[in-house]
Amino acid sequence: MFNGLAIESKCQYCSLRSHVIGLCHEHSKNVDTKVTNCKSIEKIQTALFQELDPDKRVCFVSDAIILAIAPYARTDHYTPIPIVLMPSDKTKTGDKLAAWIRK
Repeated sequence: MFNGLAIESKCQYCSLRSHVIGLCHEHSKNVDTKVTNCKSIEKIQTALFQELDPDKRVCFVSDAIILAIAPYARTDHYTPIPIVLMPSDKTKTGDKLAAWIRK
């Protein structure tokens, strides 16, 4: 099953991966999210708030698409288990979402 979930729009640093998280899937490829120094954080900040070129701009996550598995036949143990969460900015079209699901 698939569902959307509204989430808080903010970035934060993930120390386990040394990356900034909280950017949407659609545009996060426009910037390097790996934090190596202060300059890398400044580049992300510029892409978020000052960049006008849509090919270089990034945005915060505003929604998450969740893929979960749950048994439909049983009613006594109906517990959906999330297996995939994709951060989104709600701009993904049906065709693009279908291609993502196929992958």
